[in-house]
Amino acid sequence: MKQFKKIITAVILCSQILTQVWAKEAVQTPCYINTIDVENSDFENGNWKYKFTASDGTSFLLEEGQKHTFLIVNGKISSENVVIQNDISFVSLEGICKELHLQKEENKNNIKNGLDNIVVDSSLSIKKNNEILPIKAIYVENEIYVPLKEFVTALNGAVSYTTKEIMPLYNPLICIDTREQKVTKEQALQMAKQKMNQCYQNFLLEQKNDNANKMLIQIQQKINAMQCIEDTASFWIIDASYLLLVDKVTGEIYYKTGHGNAGHGSYVETIDKVDSNTIDFFEYIINHNF
Repeated sequence: MKQFKKIITAVILCSQILTQVWAKEAVQTPCYINTIDVENSDFENGNWKYKFTASDGTSFLLEEGQKHTFLIVNGKISSENVVIQNDISFVSLEGICKELHLQKEENKNNIKNGLDNIVVDSSLSIKKNNEILPIKAIYVENEIYVPLKEFVTALNGAVSYTTKEIMPLYNPLICIDTREQKVTKEQALQMAKQKMNQCYQNFLLEQKNDNANKMLIQIQQKINAMQCIEDTASFWIIDASYLLLVDKVTGEIYYKTGHGNAGHGSYVETIDKVDSNTIDFFEYIINHNF
């Protein structure tokens, strides 16, 4: 039990450090940390709870086994609520307009998007330039929610769904993006390899572990063998020493740490930004033979 408490303390310290760093910026990014919530967990009875904190400071509790649908809008974690009804994802009309900076007429459900005009009429039908979309909007607690895929597609945006290990505890992710894509898959892979090699060289300058040579060779081999394994509406997903996310528009690179297998004292999952001084993840690999 004493060792368990030490592990928990270390995890909390890690969480506090990351949260303090983000608090200075308080901006939306895809970055987050998900850790054990000590105050609300009942460890003796195996009732674990987890605290999710996004880079803008938004936080909420997750329970093991609970399914929470996360939403990323134009490369940033959104706090908008996603409602699933008959396997269709809906989101607040007001909320999605705010997230996408759309012009919505006050007290009316008319949205301007360039030359296009999107209207939600009194019957909850959605029209784009008078063409009716196949799925209607719904009411959720007296608020209009629009079908996410159809609405974003009408805006000429991209929508993707994934349960890959991007968000914590294997929770599903819907990613929507209305930006103009600038970074190709080949460019993303090249940028990621270059960034990883920069980080790796900086790490070697700090490396004092004489027994790590074999692991260092494996890390370099992993960098050389990096591949793009998937993409979402906003990111190219690259398999490296860690899972890397390359923003399709800005080229910013993020890395994912941790796994969704929870229920133990050392559990933590994060996404954070990679820069040339980000070398801690190589230290983690060496120490854990990962």
